[in-house]
Amino acid sequence: MISKNFLMFKKKSKDGRETISNIKSS
Repeated sequence: MISKNFLMFKKKSKDGRETISNIKSS
């Protein structure tokens, strides 16, 4: 699950940073 999110966040790069915060909060 995290792997998929990680890839998504890596692709967004810009929004990726916020995604990491969301995943950590999750």
